[in-house]
Order: sequence, then C-alpha cells, then structure tokens
Amino acid sequence: MLFSSWAMVPRALSGLISYEAERRLLSNQKRSDKTYFKESKHSNSIKFDAKSTLIGWSLVYPSKVLCDTPLHFGSITLSEILRQRTAIFKKHLAALQYLEQGQRSGDRWYSLAPMLLDIHAGQNEYLCHWKDGQQRFIAERNEHKGIETQFKLLFEYLDRETGLGPMPVDLAEYLAYLSIAGPAVSVARALRNNWPEESNRSISLAATEVAFAMLAMFNKPEAESILAKRYPQPKYFKAVVKYCVDGGLQAVMDEYVHLLKDAGLSILRDRDSATARLVEVLGFRTSNVACQFKELKHKSSDDTLANADKTNNRHSLRCHYAVPLGNQKMADENSLQRVGSVRDAFNSPFRPFVLNSTSIGQEGLDFHWYCNQLVHWNLPSNPIDIEQREGRVNRYKSLVVRKRLAEGYQHALKFDGSDPWLQLFNEADEQTKRRGRSSDLVPYWHLPEGKARIERFVPMMPLSKDNTKLEHALKVLALYRLAFGQPRQEELLENLLKRDFTEEEIAFITKQLVINLSPMKCVK
Repeated sequence: MLFSSWAMVPRALSGLISYEAERRLLSNQKRSDKTYFKESKHSNSIKFDAKSTLIGWSLVYPSKVLCDTPLHFGSITLSEILRQRTAIFKKHLAALQYLEQGQRSGDRWYSLAPMLLDIHAGQNEYLCHWKDGQQRFIAERNEHKGIETQFKLLFEYLDRETGLGPMPVDLAEYLAYLSIAGPAVSVARALRNNWPEESNRSISLAATEVAFAMLAMFNKPEAESILAKRYPQPKYFKAVVKYCVDGGLQAVMDEYVHLLKDAGLSILRDRDSATARLVEVLGFRTSNVACQFKELKHKSSDDTLANADKTNNRHSLRCHYAVPLGNQKMADENSLQRVGSVRDAFNSPFRPFVLNSTSIGQEGLDFHWYCNQLVHWNLPSNPIDIEQREGRVNRYKSLVVRKRLAEGYQHALKFDGSDPWLQLFNEADEQTKRRGRSSDLVPYWHLPEGKARIERFVPMMPLSKDNTKLEHALKVLALYRLAFGQPRQEELLENLLKRDFTEEEIAFITKQLVINLSPMKCVK
C-alpha cells in the first residue's frame, strides 16, 4: 500500500504500474505487436453459449465426489499427490467404460465426468438440487439464451446411457487436478469448512455462483496472457486448473472465507453475504486515468485544451493491477460505494495488488487482511500520521499475524474437514496461554514469534532533506507511544523533544514508563 499527500500521485502511479504489468505480460508473445490503445473485441476462451463446448461446466460444478476426496497431503510433493489421485480416479472411471461407445468424444468427457461420478456414487439428489438451482439462476440473470441451450445439452448427454465416445487418456489426471483445486470444488470445500450446518444445496449453488465469477476473471485478457506465458501448450481450460493447483487456490479460499465469516458474513444470496462479496471482488471493475503524451502536447496551452477531447490526442491508462484511492468526492453516494468496493477488493487475495492512497486511507479504513508493506511516497508534515498510516495494516488477524501463525503452528492442522484457520488460532491461543502470555492481545492482534514483519519503505533521493525529516519523525513516534493516553500529549512531547535524549535513553524511559493498554486479565 502506498500513501502520498499529493493528490496526483495515486492516479499517476496506478496507471503507470498497471501499464508496466501489462507490458511485461505481453513481452515475447505473438500478440505483443498490438498497441496498448488499439480498440479490438476480445473473445473469451471459456464460453457458455450454444456454439461452444461444454468444458466450462467442469470448472463450475462442485462435484460431491471430488469435494469429498480427502486433502491430507502431509509432506509429499505435488507430483506424488497427482500420481496418487490419478490412480484413484482411474478406478472410478473404470465403472463408466460402458459409456464409451462411439467414434469421437471431443471435450465432452471432461465436462461430464464429474457429474457422472456423482451419479455412480449415488449422489443423484445432490445433482438434481444443483440442476434446479442453476435453472432458476439462469432465468434470474436473463442473459443470452446460449447458456440455457448449453445447459439443456449438458443434461441431454447425462441422460444418455451410451454414445459418449472414448475417454481422453488424461481424463483421470484432469479429475485429479480438479479434486485438488478446481474453482467450484475449492470454494465448496471452504464454505463447507466454515458453515458445516448449511445444506449441500446452499453450498453447491453458492460455489457455482462464485466459480462463474472466477471464470469471468480468467477470461480477461490480462489473465489469459498470464496463463499463456506460464502454460504455453495445454488447452486453456487445462491451464486454468493447473494454475489453480500451482497457486494453491484451496488454501487461498480457506483463508479468505475464514476472514469473511469472521467479519460476520453468511453464505446466503443477499447483498451482505460472503457469496456476494466473493462475486464482487472477483468481478472488480477496472478504472481509468486520463493521460496525455508529450508528443501530442501543443506549444500553446490553449491548443492543448482545445484538442484534449479528440480520440487521437487524449488517452487513458487502465488501472487494474494498481488502483487509486482518494480522488473520490466523499459526499457523493457513488463515490462512497467505489471507495467501499476498492477497500473490499484490496482486502482480498485477488486484484488490485497495489493500492495508492491519499490521506483518505489513513483513518477509518482497514487494509490489514492482505497487506503488510507500506510505502510513504512522501513523508507527512505531522509525524503522527505515519502511525496512522501504518495502523491500517496492524489490526485484528492481520496478514503479519496469520503469516506468523502458519509459520509456528502449522503442525496443529488436522485436515478433518473443519476450518483450518480456526484450528491454528485455537492452538496458538491454548499454547500462548500455557506459556503465560503477557497480553490477551496474543494471538489475535499480535504474535511475538515469527519472521513476518510490517515493512516500511520510504523512497528518498540522495542528500534529500527527507533523510533528516524521517529520523526526527521516528524519534517523535517513539515518544508519542510513550505519551499515548496521557493528558496534554502535545506539551509532554514538546518537553521530551527539548531534552534531546539519545536512543538508549529513550529506550530506557520507554521500558520504565510505557503504558500497558492490553485488556485486563480476569481474576478468578
């Protein structure tokens, strides 16, 4: 997260950082000759229409058989996990060989196999509930008729007893990938771990809704460029699944869904649900910042302004990898909604990955779920503002706390189908209590052991006056923490600064006089 007191910095940096991210993705690719501003229609790689294959349904259907396959990996490698699971699914698929009649199958087996496995395992009711829910969902969205036609075709194939053609040789391996971290499977597992009391119907429908939003993200040009660069050979749907496995999507969803539940959200389909939040952050809308290039600038400022609206004279930079916060008018309802959307998207494991903010982000907004690095683009005039800025990422169950928790207590995971993060926090709570922790802020607000830190970056030019300014600001902060909670803090700070204490003296005074604001322990 980056803070600047200058209003133009968040917009400029967001556009430039996002531009550079796109430039690196497109380098050494066939499409790299396309200009950044060239208008061209983008065709999705995974489609749900009457003319496309059915392959997308394998990514949005949370197969019960795949979800229930245990995830207790231990210390074995991913290749060994895939080998074991491929062998398991080869046995499952042997029971479906009677459906192999016919000459060609195309990609039908990839999309139908997860559902056929559920039918063979006696999960017909589960599949029927999911089918009914999807039919209503498709009708509610009132989108193009192509998805409705494709959905009917999907179940026409399922109702057949023969004629699907030969199975692809890598079908069992594909199912192994899906069972580890398929989009719908990962979401369904995470939801089940956190809401075990919810019905299979609610879980499956919520998982599919989120999986559709995830596929929309994978269909964006930037995502396609990433996958094309990492997996140049496989078909795109296979690249999506491999990317989800390599990136640990199951672990990502477990962590994020835990935080959503901890924030008081449910999985019901309403505006304030965890499902709605997931769909919203996955579909985060790209913003734009206007820019004008030096080559197009006229000698006269009047000429520049007169030509500013011409298509070839004014451009905009897309902001997706990095976004600005702070140029919105806080009195405007739409602007307030945009601020909330930016905050929610940044407080997620998905893009944007850099948030550039003015002073609007210093107070009242928390960004601690997925951020532990802060850049002070320019130092604030008031040193206490540094504390305000850094306090945005030093909160309850912050990223630093969770990193230290995973580092020190991962041995406590039981892989029993319950929330893994709840297991870790409970274990840390019990162990720190037995060791006689110094404060009840441990382990939820602070964990003393671990390598993770809140990282502060202050870019400064050589011989800049900011070098001295930073030293002074850090000294004031140390004294401010000493004076915190005292009446007339400004007078106390002014008096302490006049005495010109050394760092050793400040450390000694702090140790002797620091105020402990931790919660009072209960006395039995």
